Amino acid sequence: MRHQRIKWLEVSTAGLLIIGSWEQAIPTSHAPEEYARPEVRVAQGMVLGTLVEGGLAFKNLPYAAPPVGANRWRAPQAASSWRGTRDASVFGPSCPQEPMGWNDVDAKRASEDCLSLNIWTPRVGQGTGQPGLPVMVWIPGGGFKGGSASNNFNDGTKLMRHGVVVVTINYRLGVLGFLAHPDLARETSDGATGNYGLMDQVAALGWVHDNIAAFGGDPANVTAFGQSAGGIAISWLITSKSAQGLFNRAILQSGNAFGSGLITRTRAQAEQVGQQFGAIAQLRQLSARKLIQRWQAFEAQGPQEHVADAILDGHLFRKQPAKALLDGIGSNVAIIVGNNSREFPVDQPADQLRHYITKFFGDQAEKALEYYFPEGNARSADPLLGNAGTQLAADVTFRCGSILSSRASSLAWIYQFEQPRSGEAVTAHAHELVYVFGNWGPEWPLKQPMSPAELALLDQMQSYWSNFARTGDPNGPSLPPWPRYSRTDDPYLAISAEHTTARTHLRGEICPLYVAHWSNAASYDTLPKD
Repeated sequence: MRHQRIKWLEVSTAGLLIIGSWEQAIPTSHAPEEYARPEVRVAQGMVLGTLVEGGLAFKNLPYAAPPVGANRWRAPQAASSWRGTRDASVFGPSCPQEPMGWNDVDAKRASEDCLSLNIWTPRVGQGTGQPGLPVMVWIPGGGFKGGSASNNFNDGTKLMRHGVVVVTINYRLGVLGFLAHPDLARETSDGATGNYGLMDQVAALGWVHDNIAAFGGDPANVTAFGQSAGGIAISWLITSKSAQGLFNRAILQSGNAFGSGLITRTRAQAEQVGQQFGAIAQLRQLSARKLIQRWQAFEAQGPQEHVADAILDGHLFRKQPAKALLDGIGSNVAIIVGNNSREFPVDQPADQLRHYITKFFGDQAEKALEYYFPEGNARSADPLLGNAGTQLAADVTFRCGSILSSRASSLAWIYQFEQPRSGEAVTAHAHELVYVFGNWGPEWPLKQPMSPAELALLDQMQSYWSNFARTGDPNGPSLPPWPRYSRTDDPYLAISAEHTTARTHLRGEICPLYVAHWSNAASYDTLPKD
């Protein structure tokens, strides 16, 4: 790829219009008629971006062909080239998804032609004599059923100003992203089926590897970071040969391969469900909206939930990712891993909680029951962590898995985020996103304006994240010290506006029981094998 010379025009502060909390550079009456916009050549052709405060933005860049027609439920195909210059000034559509309240904005903007990514960079071009910048590739969450990277909430402008190239990607979701079916297996040379959304992620990372140098990034220094399903997916991909060499660092926010990230279905099980759902030739004739509605009805009539989710496919994953991590696969990938103090509120009867404890703690369940039910009664609510059910949910789905994830890596850092969104009382699932990206607005409002301390925390979080992407160590000048993970005392960083401080023994009463159970290879005998 050749270096593109950019014609720069000085745009004063008066030429920047601030809309809500997002900065967007646009021409004003004071700007020249020939408003400078950057052009970059990628593998498919020329793209035309926009100026933003502190850098440049390129949106809706296709990393794969639209997964429509015969490409529906196929591995991502190469994106077509184009003539002329492609405008990259606005977001493309989200991937089709069921509206669930929190994702209604993305559901309304959906189209199957959604396999695109967005880039924010402080500078562009090769051959400038400057080293490539660290690259951060964002994989959004949403339970593999909803969410999108193509919205202002995931705008990378503020994070980019910390000297990194920020990339956000879309991938197929729900039944369009994870349906497995014997008909689909017969269409491929290797018999692979299902996991299309994860194949999309690998394809996007591959596109970044091949093209990011033109945007000022270093393809040899890529950090994959994601939240919830995004964090889980990254934790899985660490173990996959398909993603090997595409990223060398990972940030796992409220999602890892243990607990909530255990893959519980084989390809054979998923294909049986897919066959019951219908014939592929007929399903490909349905619109995405009707297909999702049909899947909803199919799930509702089943004796148990038919989950369109990741499977042990023998292609991306030849082994349970959690077990692969404990076996040392992917240990060269440095990680930040953590959770929010409460995540999800849970208020369930004691007998149900006892059932879950037995399920998740296995051979350590008796000791765990003594902890959650001292003297036979459920533990009283904790001001930071909530009631017994809320504590249990965070422990087994996210918190204790951070320790196992860290033990599987040669270089790891654990955090617990303890700062609610501004105006809210407790720190729930996804509350850290405001502090990682620094965005909010009419579609994603805060209950009250951020305080000076919260704004300082926002800068602190972005400094930790970008420092890690740069060097593999989140620490830096003027930041509270963050201890590297060690098995001796399970250290972690408690992050909040009031006090960000290092602590030891993350949930020291309960996580050692979880770790003891799942560190035993025999514990995985109950999990599916493809």
